[in-house]
Amino acid sequence: MQPLYDGDWWAARSQASQQPPTNSATAIPSDFGSLQTIQHKGISRSVQQAHSESLQLLTDGQEEALIQHVNDLSDRGLPPTPQFVRNLVFEIVKKQPGKNWVTTFCKRHRSRIKSLYLRAIDQTRHIADNSAYFEHFYATLKQKVEKYHIKPHNVYNFDEKGFLLGLCHSAKRIVGIQQLKSKKIIGASQDGSREFISLLACICADGTAIPLALIYQGTSGDLQDTWLEDFDHSSDHAYFAASEKGWTNEDLGMKWLEIFDRHTKDKAGNSRRLLLVDGHSSHVNLRFIDYCDRNRILLVVLPPHSTHRLQPLDVGIFSPLAHAYSQEIDQLIQSSCGFSRLTKRSFWRLFAAAWERSVTVSNIKSAFSGPGIVPLEPEKVLRSVKTKTPSPATSDNDSKRKKTPGSVRGVRRLAKEIHKEHVIHTANVEAIIRACGKLAIENEVLRHANSGLRTALVEEEKKRKRGKGMGLFDKDRPGEAQFFSPAKVAAVRQRAQEMEIASQLQKAIAEERKMQKAREREEKAQEKAEKAQERAARRQAKLAERELATVLCKKHDSDQFTIGFDLSAIPEAAQFVARENELAEMHRLLHGHKSRSAVVLHGLGGIGKTQLAIEYARRHKEKYTAVFWLNANDEDSLKSSFRNIAEHVVEEQKGKSSTSVLASIDLDGNLDQVVAAVKTWLNLRRNTRWLMIYDNYDNPRTPGNLDWHKLVRVVTSHVQKLPNIHEGLEILSNTSKRENIENDRDAIALVKKLDGLPLALSAAGAYLEHVTTSFSDYLRLYEASWLKLQMMSPQLSSYEDRSLCTTWQITFDRIKQQNAASAKLLELWAYFDRQDVWFELVRHTNSVDDEWIQKLTEDELNFNEAVGLLCSFGLVDIDRSVQQQFRSGGYNVHSCVHSWTVFVLNKEWDEGLARLALTCVVSEVPGTSEKNWWLIQRRLLQHVRRQDVLIVDGKVDINGLDWAFHNLGDLYADQGKLAEAEKMYIRALQGYEEALGPDHPSTLDTVNNLGSLYADQGKLAEAEKMYIRALQGYEHVLGPELVSSYIPALNTMSNYGDLFSQTDRKDMARTMYTRALSGYTAVHGASSDICKDLEGRLQTLQLATAETCDDASIDDKAREAEVTFAKNSTQGNNGPIESI
Repeated sequence: MQPLYDGDWWAARSQASQQPPTNSATAIPSDFGSLQTIQHKGISRSVQQAHSESLQLLTDGQEEALIQHVNDLSDRGLPPTPQFVRNLVFEIVKKQPGKNWVTTFCKRHRSRIKSLYLRAIDQTRHIADNSAYFEHFYATLKQKVEKYHIKPHNVYNFDEKGFLLGLCHSAKRIVGIQQLKSKKIIGASQDGSREFISLLACICADGTAIPLALIYQGTSGDLQDTWLEDFDHSSDHAYFAASEKGWTNEDLGMKWLEIFDRHTKDKAGNSRRLLLVDGHSSHVNLRFIDYCDRNRILLVVLPPHSTHRLQPLDVGIFSPLAHAYSQEIDQLIQSSCGFSRLTKRSFWRLFAAAWERSVTVSNIKSAFSGPGIVPLEPEKVLRSVKTKTPSPATSDNDSKRKKTPGSVRGVRRLAKEIHKEHVIHTANVEAIIRACGKLAIENEVLRHANSGLRTALVEEEKKRKRGKGMGLFDKDRPGEAQFFSPAKVAAVRQRAQEMEIASQLQKAIAEERKMQKAREREEKAQEKAEKAQERAARRQAKLAERELATVLCKKHDSDQFTIGFDLSAIPEAAQFVARENELAEMHRLLHGHKSRSAVVLHGLGGIGKTQLAIEYARRHKEKYTAVFWLNANDEDSLKSSFRNIAEHVVEEQKGKSSTSVLASIDLDGNLDQVVAAVKTWLNLRRNTRWLMIYDNYDNPRTPGNLDWHKLVRVVTSHVQKLPNIHEGLEILSNTSKRENIENDRDAIALVKKLDGLPLALSAAGAYLEHVTTSFSDYLRLYEASWLKLQMMSPQLSSYEDRSLCTTWQITFDRIKQQNAASAKLLELWAYFDRQDVWFELVRHTNSVDDEWIQKLTEDELNFNEAVGLLCSFGLVDIDRSVQQQFRSGGYNVHSCVHSWTVFVLNKEWDEGLARLALTCVVSEVPGTSEKNWWLIQRRLLQHVRRQDVLIVDGKVDINGLDWAFHNLGDLYADQGKLAEAEKMYIRALQGYEEALGPDHPSTLDTVNNLGSLYADQGKLAEAEKMYIRALQGYEHVLGPELVSSYIPALNTMSNYGDLFSQTDRKDMARTMYTRALSGYTAVHGASSDICKDLEGRLQTLQLATAETCDDASIDDKAREAEVTFAKNSTQGNNGPIESI
């Protein structure tokens, strides 16, 4: 591209100017140096200005576009170098700029651009220079300091820094001119050793520092005595450790934290200490945070990529320390004339001197005051972050010029104006020329930028190729992290000498053993050869016998123990992906063994353990006579699973001798007996080819989990991430219903971002199935949600936890937009158990404050619509484990999703939702007169336990919920959990007595139930007191006539009669039974079941007493019993429960 102002163009303009003027009589001067003005056909301009512009390499428009490009690059944190500008200008005009052209260009536009040296910073740090992050940090710091009254002597900063053993910093030096001209010297010599040593440093805002800690690079993880030969433990104060690469880790971070606590506890006294750290994993993990919390240490984590501005050690200590260490190295090399080599042996001597010179009181205080931490002055940092580049000033000449068109459309518009006016004005021509130049340079800049971007994309694609480990690291011997105090260093040296002597002795002993073993091997070799043929013959014979026996056993087993394969109750994935290696290994371990085998699947939550177990059972079901799936979430769920097994076996093998042990058991009775019967059936001699799979086996300490039986177990607890990105793409494609995504860069980036977690991939796919959002848009949502989660829930320290929670948060936000009731139901789910939530369970509510739940449960259609949306997004699954539905169908959430709803979604505990959940659960408890009441109670039991935990932890407002404790007591008592029932009844009774009084019918109902509970526990004396109090209360409140028709009072009479019968007081038992029978007959009729039952009890008593008494004496004793009971009643205790 040729310059726009060349000689031919100027010559043409000169010739045109010699024509007779049309608008002016002014003569055209022949001397171009004249400052006079010419006018010709409306064209007017300064000759000197035109001559000056003709000599410029770029036109004004081109220079304007170049300045704009420089500003754009500066806004992105990528200001160009002078050479970059020179190269760009060359590509524009195809002419090499002069040596000083860039300098002159910058001077000419000094009000808009400037050439200066800039310190390079990471791009992530440039992006992180956001005032919002810094303001949030200072606000949090101020809040903590004021809340806990933290003084400067309790403010600390801890960080690590790596040192390469023999590398020096650049420094100004004195060099001979002759050596420079001859190019004999190109740089200062340095040792160049790149062995890595980490420093762990901690400083205090009062100008002090705790002893430093050094981590040497050592493959064995042990320190060498030569490394510390210059260390004097009597005067020097430092701690030492070693790791494979010389880096710190979680174990070393914990050891250092113990050192920090020991050195600062006395100075802090009872006050809290504030510790500033960055986000390195060695000191931001659960162990580190928990230790700080237990020892009154406030941990403040700096915002990501902000340590260059906020961390005191980075601001004021590490730079002078590195410079001082470099000077020590340089001094050693200079004094030894370059013959000394730097090793770990000489590091301490050099580093200790550098530490003493740089870590001074003034430097430490400056390090804290520089970032505005102590004293707290946020503006020191915030004003540099908020600085904006001023808009360039507009010169007068620019304002007089005609506006330069900024696009092709603007050029066309100006050309139409010229054509319309039929007059070529100088301003129009100049505007067109500037526009062409500007558009040309912008096109060249864009082409240059696109070329660089293409190169960057190629390099980025190369970086995405994941490296493969070579397996050199021995994972079985990681070593133990520890720091050595000065006192221990001397002991280490002594121990090293003793170990050397012991090593020589062990080598001698080992050599002797080696020779002895060689002789023994020679002797045994001949003996083995002789027995080999005999074993081969016996093995062949046994193999033939075993094959014959196996055929016969399989035929017999198929007839006696075959149970149909059914996984309909298990949430199976629509399409199973990958895991072929794991499936093959499971088959190898489980199949073809004489003894029973066990396989444990372990890994992260949501990694796909359950689906892996399902796939194994589906593929290999023909190899087993029966496959059983058990829910091992807790003891009650496990017992219920055994009951389902017994029911299934009895139904499948009805009438066969093998099921006799199960057919004789009451499946709705004692579940412990059912479990024992199932164990007996599984241990039958020929019943050997079954498979049992335990799901939700997350807590091995659950009572009975480990010692119930010795069975083949596939325990779903943890499995590895997906190793292949194509497997993750397949899951994403299946769940999102989007095809051909193998080459979609955004889809690949999303799979990598979710780190091979199947549950996270499924959640993202379910979301994308219901929206038109692209993968790139979802990634943007993911990054925003990740940042929000990081600020709101810092306790989620692991990448996996944050990946899962971020995908669920995105899905939840979408659900909230579509159906607010669905989102609210998911929040409420946190206060229930995660398994089996059904419509009738959440329907029981009368609170006017919860209009959303009333609308949700107005009819089952609304509920199904809300929960259906949750199912479609993959957060909820249908629960098919209940084979007989004694209510509507239930729904489950994954254990990881439930944890997210509890700890993240409901981070701020909602007492209203907790009370609502308790109300729903206790309202659903059925009475014993309801059909299938026992099975409904079993279904409720897991939710009752969840409410019990919340009540014990004090997280539920129980004011006015005495009836709830009464219902919970009924359920626990009916299910045989007498200790839990007693606690609930006592709480209900105390509440009733305080709210209603001791003689209120509701209070007396609880007294009666508590008496029945004591009777079941064998506490007969306490039971009798309860019965007496209940009957006295009923008679006092209702009167003798109404008592005889009041059902709760009649129940008490019947229960009291059972007590008398149990204690061999048959006459008084007959009296109670007779009174109760008279009342029941009046209310229900003589043909009712309860009347017939009481008549049977009376007949039993009649037969028992007929052997010793005639009828007359029986009547006398009956009347005597009535008198005795009346007497006892008048003398009985009628006070509250505290006096019993």
